[in-house]
Amino acid sequence: MNAKKTEKIRNISKILHIFANIGGVILIAGIGVIVFFIINPPPEFYLNLNFPDGTVKQPLGITLGQFRFLLSITAFVCGYMSVMYFAAGSIFRQISRDNTPFSMERVKNLKFIAILAIAFNVAFAAVLYCLALIFEYGVELQQQSDETL
Repeated sequence: MNAKKTEKIRNISKILHIFANIGGVILIAGIGVIVFFIINPPPEFYLNLNFPDGTVKQPLGITLGQFRFLLSITAFVCGYMSVMYFAAGSIFRQISRDNTPFSMERVKNLKFIAILAIAFNVAFAAVLYCLALIFEYGVELQQQSDETL
């Protein structure tokens, strides 16, 4: 591979590694905030509207228990996504350190992310899995090229 292209791939991968890790950290910080609100929910005042005539309405249409349940689901999704971000960051870190973007470790990581992505979007997961297969083919081509030299 051309040395300029390889260096460009490395530089972009370094930047993407940093952004992926920052995204993962932000999601984990978000989990901390969500857990805080699960443990210390806002007063009923914020979930209910008390009118002067004595009527009480729920503008969100949910109870405190439902509010906590929704926050729990949100925390789980944030955790799930942070794993995907850190896995992507790992791929970019490996690419920024190696001479070639093609290795079986990256193929395994791409397949792992594809499996995780199934929960969010099957089409996106299929694209990622196809990309992993393309990388796997690239690994084979890289090995054949290295053996002929």
